[in-house]
Amino acid sequence: MADKIKRALLPVFLLLAVWFAVDFWCCPIKFIFGINCPGCGMTRSMMALLRLDLGASFYWHPMLLPTGAALIFYAGFTLAKKEKAAMYVVWAWAVLMMGCWVVRMYLYFPNAPMDFDSSSLLGKVLSMIHIL
Repeated sequence: MADKIKRALLPVFLLLAVWFAVDFWCCPIKFIFGINCPGCGMTRSMMALLRLDLGASFYWHPMLLPTGAALIFYAGFTLAKKEKAAMYVVWAWAVLMMGCWVVRMYLYFPNAPMDFDSSSLLGKVLSMIHIL
């Protein structure tokens, strides 16, 4: 079982290694598509929360606290060997995260915090064919 997990995770670790080698501070989704990924703003949200600025924390990413709660529940269910419940937590979190991302894209795009990066690969392609 452990060998299967290692083989399954090897491509993920290789992709992460390439990402770190190329540009640690660049989100791959932002680099390719020019739009923020669903987790974009999470670090800024955490920094605002550490300053006890709940409004700014929610502005930068409203899923910060639900993500923390999901991690705690997932860890608890996993330690209790309740894998099915742990997977429900993961799926519920993923659905909420994607829903939040869609709402944020609708409400804020193309303004901060959901701006389009015209220097992305997609932005360069669009400018070459004179769409941007």
